[in-house]
Amino acid sequence: MIDQCSNLHNRDDRILLAIKNNLDCKLLDSITISNIDQVFVLLNYNNINLLLAFIYIPPNSHLDFY
Repeated sequence: MIDQCSNLHNRDDRILLAIKNNLDCKLLDSITISNIDQVFVLLNYNNINLLLAFIYIPPNSHLDFY
């Protein structure tokens, strides 16, 4: 599974997530809010469900986003 989330304000800011084909995973959501890209994945590894969140906050973002 590969998901690429590009925000609308700056095409250079993006998240790229690549997961091996043999891993059981499901893309839950891929959203951009206020110039912040977010990708959420549910991964089942050894019968353990892991919720993974990948968030990109551009370097010039206001401190309130942290």
